Amino acid sequence: MIRHFMLGGVEVKDRHAFSGIAEVDLHLDETTTASPQADDTEKLLVQLDHLNRQLDQALAAGCSRLIVIHGKGKNRLREAVYRTLEGHPHIKNMRLLTDRKYHGGATEITFK
Repeated sequence: MIRHFMLGGVEVKDRHAFSGIAEVDLHLDETTTASPQADDTEKLLVQLDHLNRQLDQALAAGCSRLIVIHGKGKNRLREAVYRTLEGHPHIKNMRLLTDRKYHGGATEITFK
């Protein structure tokens, strides 16, 4: 089972057995709480707040890894994610996922 967290709520994707991997999508869409008139800084804060809440949920659920989908774009969100998580006491390492599925638009976080 992969637990998939989106800005609008939680989506659980069934698998044959719990894999211990959670996935959070930080893309803003129609489900976000950010106002359409919000500036880029406000939108980024909404995304990072969502990341922190889902990180806590993944840890509480006993997940071993969290995949953070931040997209590619201009790398502003990815850089903000890395700055936010750098030195987090429960994170063992982070690596950019460049496989066919994510194409560099996601980061895998491994928990201690």
